[in-house]
Amino acid sequence: MQQVDYRFEDHGSIWLCQPLTGTARENLDQACESCEDFHIRWGNALVVEPRFVDQVAMQLVEEGWTVE
Repeated sequence: MQQVDYRFEDHGSIWLCQPLTGTARENLDQACESCEDFHIRWGNALVVEPRFVDQVAMQLVEEGWTVE
């Protein structure tokens, strides 16, 4: 069974993209550091507006990450 790298959690008006492995956490940290756009972190997770969840998940899958 393949280990899941990221989990998306629905919290109503926001979703959290939670890294579940050390490499996923490092990837998210690097992506947020290099991103010039505005982003919000909640603990280790990235806060995602509901309208962007599918796009973020598809981008991660295209990069080879396993998403739940």
